[in-house]
Amino acid sequence: MIPGALREFLSAPRWCALGLVDQRGRPHLARCGGWQLGPPGGPDLLVVTRTSFLSVLPGRDASDRVTLLMNESERFVAYQLKGRGKAREATAAEIEAAREMMGKLAVTSEQHWGLPASLYTSIILAPATTIEVTVEEAFAQSPGPGAGERLGGTA
Repeated sequence: MIPGALREFLSAPRWCALGLVDQRGRPHLARCGGWQLGPPGGPDLLVVTRTSFLSVLPGRDASDRVTLLMNESERFVAYQLKGRGKAREATAAEIEAAREMMGKLAVTSEQHWGLPASLYTSIILAPATTIEVTVEEAFAQSPGPGAGERLGGTA
């Protein structure tokens, strides 16, 4: 369940990090290559990342609990999404959509931060894994009043 204003935020390319916890309770962090809003009646988000970026997979050698940190660094706007994830092999269309998102983020990084676009566009995403995420809670994470405020959820 993703609240309306957050759905709008997620409709544009944003930076994303994926947090997982392995069976022993140790945290793991992976950079996301991109994501898409999920189909009606399906998972809320489809998060794509290079398989080698993942040290553990949700539901296999990690808990199915996932945390996503999504941010737009130009305006310091950030959200944390918590829910459940299930890993599977990414489709060619999902990999292509992630590459397109990374290309857009690369332009933004070059314009705002001076980082070369090739830093992002040269990342090879294949083989890739898609994490199907069902969001249960969402939190505002932008600095200032309201940071940490719960935006909605089923839990």
